[in-house]
Amino acid sequence: MKNSHGYNEISIEVLKISATCICSPLTYICDKSILSGIVPDRLKFSIIKPIYKKGDRMNLTNCRPLSLLTSFLKVIEIALYIRPTEHFYSNKLPVGNQFSFRKYIAT
Repeated sequence: MKNSHGYNEISIEVLKISATCICSPLTYICDKSILSGIVPDRLKFSIIKPIYKKGDRMNLTNCRPLSLLTSFLKVIEIALYIRPTEHFYSNKLPVGNQFSFRKYIAT
């Protein structure tokens, strides 16, 4: 599927089906991106959709933005969440009084 920039977008379903074949190169791209702090330009695409909150529907200030990311950027985003989280848990670093964003902890 082509996005508005003319790039072909690969769906999440295709990524899941081909996961065993693309896991190694995708891990390499994620690692390079995380270590360098640079996201490849072709992945920096998102579609912004206004989501109505309340009030006058014609007034854009009554909407909040929703970003629809590319499937590859979603993979990098998940990696950016999982890796530090695993590091914190394996090294017993989470603060005892922190309950937000912690697995299996009731708020």
